Amino acid sequence: MGSCTEPQISHNVKWLKGYGAKSYSEKVFKNMIAIKMAKENGVNLIDFYLNKLNKKNEKEYNYYYKNADKHIQQFLINKNVAHQAQGFV
Repeated sequence: MGSCTEPQISHNVKWLKGYGAKSYSEKVFKNMIAIKMAKENGVNLIDFYLNKLNKKNEKEYNYYYKNADKHIQQFLINKNVAHQAQGFV
């Protein structure tokens, strides 16, 4: 008595990969499966990607400007100290 599991898995893998035998790394293959599942579940991949990219850019923007403000404040503190030092000389 045989099992039809192996041919079914092979059939599903070929369906995910497209027509014909192709070779993919494990990482690429997992990404392909995740993308296919997202499409089947009605996830808009473009909106998902853009939202993720915008969040990343927002974090970088906030990090840069928070540090830029600290740098300006530090510069102003050092500038005031320099003026005070010149007054004593």
